[in-house]
Amino acid sequence: MTGQLVPSGSEWVLMESAGLSFRWWLLWQERGILLPGMAALFPALYGAGLSGAEFWSGAFFFAAMLSISVLDCRYGMIFDKVLLPLGISGLGLHCAGVLGDAGDALLGAALGFLLLLLVRMGSRGGMGGGDVKYAAVLGAWLGWQQVLLALFLAFLTGGMAGIGIVCHGGRDRMPFGPFLSIGAGAAFLWGASFLQWYEGYWL
Repeated sequence: MTGQLVPSGSEWVLMESAGLSFRWWLLWQERGILLPGMAALFPALYGAGLSGAEFWSGAFFFAAMLSISVLDCRYGMIFDKVLLPLGISGLGLHCAGVLGDAGDALLGAALGFLLLLLVRMGSRGGMGGGDVKYAAVLGAWLGWQQVLLALFLAFLTGGMAGIGIVCHGGRDRMPFGPFLSIGAGAAFLWGASFLQWYEGYWL
């Protein structure tokens, strides 16, 4: 869905079928959600056992995912101007050895992009192009193994939410970006532990 903010009284109203480009004040308008959410990130990441460069990388990653999710819920769009620096930073951190190696990041980005592209093609436009690009960016941060886990969790939670909405007579369309963020956040924090358990239990 595309849209444009136009004034209506003292409010800004989303109008469909017009272009909306990203502006930083869009994030400032959501400060009532973003600031408390970002403040909660630090104790959550610390409690997950992150420290040093990994802690600050995680803080940036989660803050960006929170911003993307809020904007997707509000406007139904995932903006390239947010995705591009996030993707570049993920690749850079892999190249620096903070999160892994560059090859894993590139493979993760390609895998995330291709899998969501196939879903988009199969859904006949039911999934937006922003979700496809977002999956590629998440793959650049997580690597190929953990992006698979992130996508599985995203579809699992998104499917459960969709069933709940339909059962309660709600709308039949919902933004998928927040569920990608949920899956990626879980994979970032606990993906390595899950993969170790999986390999030890099944392999």
